[in-house]
Amino acid sequence: SVASGDRLWITCMFDNPLGRDYPAVFLEARVTFAFRRTDAMEQKALLPFGVDVNAPVLGYWVPPGRHEREIVFQFPFAGRIVFMMAHFHQYGHSLTLEDASRRRVLWVATPEFAPDGQLIRIPSWSSATGIRVQPDESYRLIARYHNPTPQPIDAMGVLMAFIHPDDETTDRRPRL
Repeated sequence: SVASGDRLWITCMFDNPLGRDYPAVFLEARVTFAFRRTDAMEQKALLPFGVDVNAPVLGYWVPPGRHEREIVFQFPFAGRIVFMMAHFHQYGHSLTLEDASRRRVLWVATPEFAPDGQLIRIPSWSSATGIRVQPDESYRLIARYHNPTPQPIDAMGVLMAFIHPDDETTDRRPRL
């Protein structure tokens, strides 16, 4: 649960492809977290975790054609992922989280495109019972792009997650 005085961390971006400024544009965000308590989940703090396929640098260039970039990583603590969202750019095809130790796909984020090809929606995932993760196991994050342009494009492949830690004493600092 979120208690009085707890700090929340919210990150957002604007993408203005029109080439002109809009000084009166602003973003208003309303975030609601509501998980029903279940027998499978004790009430614990949600800790943020993030990983980029190009870590430790955010972003990279994708050449024309089909392209994959991946990173193998470990979660810093044991727990259950209860929320995930992906971040990638135009022409991003998918972001896949795999349990590399067991060679099992845990989640695939596939964007929704408008008829003109513009990226309009990147999915998120949530579950009250979550997906179990362990710090001694390997996980793989794979970003796939299909770049139809004749020049390289800027890209990202970021997974952001909230995890219920197994141990209440787990360090609460954000991990991105």
